[in-house]
Amino acid sequence: MSDHYPVYAKFWVHKDDDASSVSTYVPPADTGQESAETEIKTEESAVQITDISLEDEWVKITNQGSSAVSLEGWKIMDEGEHHTYTFSSFTLEAGDTVTLYTEEGIDSATELYWGSGRPIWNNDGDTASLYDADGEFVYEFSK
Repeated sequence: MSDHYPVYAKFWVHKDDDASSVSTYVPPADTGQESAETEIKTEESAVQITDISLEDEWVKITNQGSSAVSLEGWKIMDEGEHHTYTFSSFTLEAGDTVTLYTEEGIDSATELYWGSGRPIWNNDGDTASLYDADGEFVYEFSK
């Protein structure tokens, strides 16, 4: 039996805010391997949802790591997993942010479009969850 337990943390965007803007980070499981795979997981965990606009229907995803991460096969889901966006061939460079818009549009290096014909995010509060290509939970952002 291991004495290593997962750590869960909640971060408030503004010190005096209530829990209306909470992010939750769950670190990747410790596999005990000292390999390139462990380093890749560390870089993947540097990819985070950094903002969401429920009214304007967009989510910002930032790579806070030191190397590019391929998001191909990654998913963004709303609370309850009613709606899912799957990234096609897209690489998020180190330090870069991409904005995922719910509406239709032309993808670029900084903007991606879900192509939904209707709103995805609930204006009275919702959660965006990010999963890697293996289906592993990476990050969650609630507003």
